[in-house]
Amino acid sequence: MEKTIALMALALLCIIAPTTLSAQVGAAEPSRAGLDQVQASFIISDGVSAGLGAGLSEHLRLAVNLDLGRRVKSAGASLLVVYPKQFTVLTGIYGGVGLTYEFSPGAACLHLIGGGEFGKWFAEYEWMIAPRNYGKLRSGLRFGF
Repeated sequence: MEKTIALMALALLCIIAPTTLSAQVGAAEPSRAGLDQVQASFIISDGVSAGLGAGLSEHLRLAVNLDLGRRVKSAGASLLVVYPKQFTVLTGIYGGVGLTYEFSPGAACLHLIGGGEFGKWFAEYEWMIAPRNYGKLRSGLRFGF
């Protein structure tokens, strides 16, 4: 029962939060709010990932990922703080926290995430907090619309 509740909560967060939050932020800053990114990436030495991003403000984003790895298949949602300006050779850096639901063991856990962008290319590291205690390195392309 707890597994079902956790999966339903994550699904609702992934579906409802971007539209609800973007509608609230849209009144204050319509040019920045809403679903505005899609990404496709590889999980280094493990599988593939796909994701969506929604800008909540210039420095705050909501990201949702579906990871299909050989070892673990999971879905996650993250709240990210973004530095959207040039930082050395990177065109943007970000970090944040989120919740991941792993389908195989049927468990939800918190994660920390950090990454950087170079144009359309990005690389990010997601660390599952204990008791899962492992990390994933993603790299791929992110497109805005």
